[in-house]
Amino acid sequence: KLNLFIIRKIGMKKEIIENILYIIKKEYQILDIILININNKKKFYSSFYEKYDNHKEDIEKTNDNQCIAIITNVPLDKNPNELKQQIRQQYIKYYPPLGNIIHSSDSPDDCEKELKLLFNETINNFNNIGTYYSQKNI
Repeated sequence: KLNLFIIRKIGMKKEIIENILYIIKKEYQILDIILININNKKKFYSSFYEKYDNHKEDIEKTNDNQCIAIITNVPLDKNPNELKQQIRQQYIKYYPPLGNIIHSSDSPDDCEKELKLLFNETINNFNNIGTYYSQKNI
């Protein structure tokens, strides 16, 4: 069972990334961390979000074109959405009203679908995919 956490563009600050990784590592095994840049936002987000057209402006403003994907295990006694809410609560005063700087898959099945979307080679809307550790300017 896998889970996908995504740190959205608004959370892409060194100290926030380090804090979120620290929090996740306390409860989950991090299997991979990947920095993703997205060129064709409309194509990507309309596939990723069910009601993209209704919330286009908010989705693009929140997500912009860069995120960090964190792939973890899912221990039997853990719910990744509870950890996501805990992290959001920590940043709510900086990013009101929801502190919405992180996404978590709703289930291992959703994680698989989201990963397939992120790594689909037939979609030409990713640029400069590389691991977090190899990037110089985050």
